[in-house]
Amino acid sequence: MKPNALLWRPSLAAFCALTACGFLAVTPFLWTSGGSADDALMVTSVLLALCWLFVRIGRARVVVRDGGLDVIDWWSRTWIPWGAYLRLESEDGLVLFLRGDVEHCPAALGGSLVENMLSHRGKGRVLGAAKTIRAASREASAEARADRHVTTRRWEFIPADALLGQLPFMGLLVLTGIVSM
Repeated sequence: MKPNALLWRPSLAAFCALTACGFLAVTPFLWTSGGSADDALMVTSVLLALCWLFVRIGRARVVVRDGGLDVIDWWSRTWIPWGAYLRLESEDGLVLFLRGDVEHCPAALGGSLVENMLSHRGKGRVLGAAKTIRAASREASAEARADRHVTTRRWEFIPADALLGQLPFMGLLVLTGIVSM
């Protein structure tokens, strides 16, 4: 199913990408700085875990499709068909109201402390997203409205999750005394 619109915060994605790349760029310098290998290994492990976290945060988005909304949050992915969608509010971030008294707040367009400090300068992105979702909902076909089953995958594996594989290994190295704390 081809996406009709991609709703996200490009500034958040760019910040997360630059931060993760910065962490990865620092790691070779840790190993060549002349410090102990134990310290370099532990700091590298922490930086890789932080890279993983920033990749997860930066991937948040809402994809508007013909059949409904594909909400991709930091940890999960939720399919909201037009039949389950009732309305939305955009006062302090985007809030989707679904059948069965369910509220869903997409991480991609939620409330932002930065926007609050800047007197809602970025609010236009949330209002534009709300307008796009409302328009797509009105144009949805009858068969798209027939589906009312919301599907949520609590944890969606992404390639960046492989960065977490080093944490148990690092823990074993510390527990066995091969690497000192």
